[in-house]
Amino acid sequence: MKRLVLQAPEQFQMEEAVWHFPTAPSEEPTAVVQVRYVALCGSDYALFYGRYQGPHSYPLILGHEWVGEVLSVLGDSKKVQVGHWVTGDCSAWGIKKFGCIQCTHDKNLCPHVEKFGITRNGFLQQLVQVPIRYLYPLPKSQDYLPYVLTELTAVAIHGLQKIECLWMQAEEDTCLYQSRNRRILLVGAGPLGLTAANYLHHQMGVSIDFWEQNREKRERFPETQPLRHPSRCHTSNRTHTGFHGFR
Repeated sequence: MKRLVLQAPEQFQMEEAVWHFPTAPSEEPTAVVQVRYVALCGSDYALFYGRYQGPHSYPLILGHEWVGEVLSVLGDSKKVQVGHWVTGDCSAWGIKKFGCIQCTHDKNLCPHVEKFGITRNGFLQQLVQVPIRYLYPLPKSQDYLPYVLTELTAVAIHGLQKIECLWMQAEEDTCLYQSRNRRILLVGAGPLGLTAANYLHHQMGVSIDFWEQNREKRERFPETQPLRHPSRCHTSNRTHTGFHGFR
C-alpha cells in the first residue's frame, strides 16, 4: 500500500506500507476504504509550507476531502455496505468514550474533536480503515470525482444556515434568502465563497455580489462582472478591490 507522508514542511515522502485486512471487529463498526480521489484544501497548503496556525504535528498524511470505495465492513452496518462509494467527515468527533453534550448539539464544537489530515492521519493513502459513523454513502454515479468537494460544499451550506438562523431571529422568521431584496454581498471569492454563491444563485435564485481584494481571484471567473454602482456598498474604492457578481 502506498501513502504520501509529509515528514516536515516541504518534505513529502512516498512510502510503501504493508497492509493486513482487519478481521477482528473493533469497538464500533468500521469499513476499509480504497481511496480514489483526494482534493487539496487551503489548510493542506498551509501545512505543506509550515504556515498552519492550529494544532498539528509532523509527520502527517494529509487529505480530508476525499472519495473512495468500500472494500470490507467489520461489524453490523446498514449505513455502509461493500461496494458503496463514500466520502466522510473531515472531523473525528465524539472521541470521548461516553460522548459529550456538545456532540449532540453541534459536532463542530466537540472539545475532543480531531481533524483528519491535520491532527491525525488523513486520506492521501490507498487504504484506510474508518469508523462508519464518519462515512456517507454517495448516490450511484458514472463519475464520482465531483463528490470530492462534498466537504467543501457542506461547510459553505452550514455557514449559510447559521447566518439564516440569526437573520430569522432578528427579522421575525423572515427567510434571508427568500426576502424581497434577493441580493447578497459575499466577502471573499475563494473556494468557499464561490461554493456558497453557486448554491445561493442556482438553488435559491439569489443575486450575488463579491467583495474581493485579490485581483487574481477577481479575474478567475469570467462569468462575473463589476457592479455598476460600487459606491452603494460600504467599501472604499481607494483599495481598488472591485465588486463582481452573479446575475
